[in-house]
Amino acid sequence: NRKSRVLDDAELHAFWNTVENSGLRKLTAMALKFILVTGQRPNECAGLRFSEINGDVWTIPADRRGKTEDAHRVYLSDLAFQLIDQSTEERERLRKQGKQFDEDLCFFGSNGLQFEKSSLATAVARKREFLNNKPHLGFWTPHDLRRTMRTGLAALGLPQHLSERAIGHKASGIIETYDQYDYADELRMVFQQWS
Repeated sequence: NRKSRVLDDAELHAFWNTVENSGLRKLTAMALKFILVTGQRPNECAGLRFSEINGDVWTIPADRRGKTEDAHRVYLSDLAFQLIDQSTEERERLRKQGKQFDEDLCFFGSNGLQFEKSSLATAVARKREFLNNKPHLGFWTPHDLRRTMRTGLAALGLPQHLSERAIGHKASGIIETYDQYDYADELRMVFQQWS
């Protein structure tokens, strides 16, 4: 089933250790890792802007969110910041080569602009054999990295209500109405534990 694909531990290990040597552009590889680390939607990660980060909080504005209308706060783990730092180094390397790009974007396409909606999925499909993306398991997509992160939170025994909040799913019904606590410290712990 396409909606149940999760990378197992061996696939995760292979992905993490080979994605940057798979022939993908470095910023594309880093954006894919960022999806896995943060559990946010591929387009939200691909469109990450430095102006959206304040301290250790990345606020995805409502107009960039796929299925909901509210802004969403993501607490960036040390590993997330390592990826952001690596992207900054890569951006500096490209700048020295004379490449022009949107300075506020953390990750961007070969044209220096925000990735197109299907860019990450197309890149993964093109490099399947180098990404150890096995057909007998069902090829994985960038969105499956998000599902893998959410499944990993459950495997770590983290509470469902925190795991759902971490990936930007809203509480429903009466819980949403009455529970106005922001769970900031607890969510920071969720992202650190996953990393």
